[in-house]
Order: sequence, then C-alpha cells, then structure tokens
Amino acid sequence: MYSRVLAASAVILICSCTSVVKVKQDSPTEKDSTNLSGIPFFMKDEVFRQVTVRRESWYRLTLKVDKKLVEKNDGKEVLLDRGTQSFIAETNSLSDSNVIAIKSAIVRADTSNVDAAIQLIKDFQAIPPRANAPITAELRNDIESEWVVDDTKTYYLNAPLPWFGTGSLTQKLNPDGTLSEVISSPDTKLSEGLSALLPLKEYLSGEFIEPAAAAASDPAKAADVQKGLSMFRARGGTGALATKQYAYFISLNTDEVGYEVTLRSPPVSIRPPLGAALVATTSGVSVQKKPLPAEEEKPKDESPTIGISGSIKLPKEK
Repeated sequence: MYSRVLAASAVILICSCTSVVKVKQDSPTEKDSTNLSGIPFFMKDEVFRQVTVRRESWYRLTLKVDKKLVEKNDGKEVLLDRGTQSFIAETNSLSDSNVIAIKSAIVRADTSNVDAAIQLIKDFQAIPPRANAPITAELRNDIESEWVVDDTKTYYLNAPLPWFGTGSLTQKLNPDGTLSEVISSPDTKLSEGLSALLPLKEYLSGEFIEPAAAAASDPAKAADVQKGLSMFRARGGTGALATKQYAYFISLNTDEVGYEVTLRSPPVSIRPPLGAALVATTSGVSVQKKPLPAEEEKPKDESPTIGISGSIKLPKEK
C-alpha cells in the first residue's frame, strides 16, 4: 500500500506506443520498504528565514611617497629611492583631526616645500591605532523564502508496461537528488548578501617641491641631491643644480574595508512575522562574513575566436 500517489499510470487500450509514468512516495508504515521499485528522488519544500545584513567597516588610509630629482626644462626625473614608499593607517572616522590635517597638507602641497612633506609623513605615522569597534550599519532585515530539498520523504519514479504497446521513461536527477526531467525544480535561492555594494574610495595627491640648489645646502637632503645628479649624468643628462628640483610626490588613498555580515534564522515551514534585527547571540542563528571591498569580477572576453590546429607545410627550397 502506497502512502500517496502523485501521478497514476495511464492505460490506453490501443495498439500504438504509449508513454506511462507512475510516481509514488515511500511510506514509513511499510514494513518492508525495499519492495518499492523505481528510481528514487526527492522533492523541494519552501521554507522561510529571517535575514539580517549589516556592514561592519572602517577606513584604511594608504600614504604613498615618491622622492625624485626633476629636470625643470624637459620634465625628466629620476627616482631617488628604490621605489614607492608606502605607509598604512586605519581609523573609524574620516573626520578625525589627524586625518583632516593630513588631507589639508596634501591639498596645500603646491605652495609647500619638502620640509612640509617630511612633517606630513611623520604626522601620518603618528596616527593612533583605530578603536576595535567598527562602524556598524544595518543594510537589510526581512523574511526570505528558500526552496530546499526534503530528504525525509523519498519518491519513486517508474514506468510500468501498458497492456498494449511499450512504455518509455526519460529521467534525469539533479545533484541534490531532485528530478529535473519530469518536474520543474528551478533554484529560487536568493543571492546572499549585497554583491553590488560599492566601497567608498577617495584619492588625493600633491607635489612638494623646492629648488635642488637649496636642498643641496641642507645636510639632511644633500646626499639625495648628489645621488640624483649622478643618475642624471649616467643617463646622458646635465648635472647642473640650477635646472633641477628636489621633490616629494605624495598620494593618499582611502578605502572602506571590513565585513558584510549576514545572519540567518533557522528555517521554518510557515512564514513568520518580521521581528527585530538578528544578532550573533540569537539562538540557532548562522553567521556569514564577507570581506569588503568585494572583489570585482573580471569581464569575460567574448571576442570572436578562431581555433587553429595542425601544421603548415612549407614549399621546398629550389
């Protein structure tokens, strides 16, 4: 005795070929369930969860410094250090007085000399570590529906032979055990998180310049200037101080970093009322963290492509 028959087999008493399909559910009351024959598969049930999404973020400041000797006449330059020097600081607020001072110094760079750049670097390194608590912003709190496989109920697909003709059956199972060829089982799972979330970015840059002759008379800068002049001569340039500038090129990049936190309540079969936003200590809640900023997907190259295989036979030399 079957507990439920979803689709009964059809019998047509004609001499043509007939396709017949029977679906039946395994019954927990059956003493011997091995008597059930056919291809086993599962169904999907709709469940509901409360979902709360928060952003826990802070700001990462990256100060990059290039120290150069520049030829005023043609703009040619040499890098005095091996490469760009980078310094990193983190803060919970861009309105912090230390951060504002750094930005203001970069904005005034065109009217400032190299000494101001050196002081700016020292001030940046003196920015205190950020507080442990990040900035929290609630992005979403709602009820989501989801279709999940119910593995507690097993169904069997079969094709019994009709009285006349032949029976045929085409079946295909999904990796989760549901039947894809006979019943429609689209994946309606909502996307997790907010993939379109864009981090806040800010970029400032400035040049701190003074005449090379003035810098050469400063013991703290003289070695840099002489190194730059030697590099110019080695590349076929002139070593005249009067046409050179000693410069610091400084840029400040600001990124919002942290996590997007998604909290989900346990699934229930009946849509619950929307409650207060979930917290990590709520019983049964699952927590998922994604780092910010989200990695941008590289666009696929859809350019027309011609595949070539084999070899080309060249003509014999005469």
